[in-house]
This record gives sequence, C-alpha cells and structure tokens, in this order.
Amino acid sequence: NSFEANKGKLPWPVEKGFISLGFGPYKHPTEARIMLDNAGVSINTSRNAVARAVFAGTVSSSFFVSGAGWTVVISHGQYYTVYSGLSQVSVEKGQSVTIKQPVGIVADNEEGVPVINFQVWKVGANNKSFKIDPAGWIAR
Repeated sequence: NSFEANKGKLPWPVEKGFISLGFGPYKHPTEARIMLDNAGVSINTSRNAVARAVFAGTVSSSFFVSGAGWTVVISHGQYYTVYSGLSQVSVEKGQSVTIKQPVGIVADNEEGVPVINFQVWKVGANNKSFKIDPAGWIAR
C-alpha cells in the first residue's frame, strides 16, 4: 500500500497522547509581536514513551540538535515523516522500518513534559519539499 493511500488512517507516532500544539504559525507565549511556526504537530505523551514509525519506509537520517534532542527522518517514497524531541534513537540511516516499529524514546521538553514533534513532508516538482499538516494523516 502507498503512504498517500493511507491518509487519515496512519497510526499515531506514540501509543497514547494528545496534540498540544497544532501545525502552522502561532503567537509566541510571552512575546506578543513574535510569531513562531510549527512544522508539524506537538504531541504530549507519557514519560519514556516509545516513538514509532507510522508507515513502512527507510530511515533517511537521524541527528542530534542541541536543546531539541534527537530527530529521525523516514522516507516513504515521495513522503517523509519526521520524529523530533527524542532522548534516544533505536534505528540507523539506511535501515528499513515497519509500521509501528520503535524508532526512539520521547524526551522531556524544557518544562519536563514528554513531547514529540511529528511532521509530514512531501517532495514535489523540482525536488522542492513542503510540509503538510500531519493531523489529517493520523487516525482519529
């Protein structure tokens, strides 16, 4: 089955949780004139929750960003899923993954809350990639 054909049916990237911050621009919590942009959805979950692949694919990369933790990127053909805010990673570049396969452990954010940022990207014409609201891709 193709990734695109499963829109609205993909499992959540964590077993339990809720969307705490939606996709797109939002106002900074303390600086009224500053706008921020969420490239995905932020999902609050339980401590030490397992992050898992939402669809079969190949690990494109995993990397560490100081202050943000580990990120795993999985390729699904023209689509990519991104799992950010991990304390550790359990997959490596080039590895094939199956649906619901663990990819890492969700880290606590600076407020001590376990939060994963989940993103969906599509590569379009001229190899230009663009972000898509993941809320429409995961099952309700």
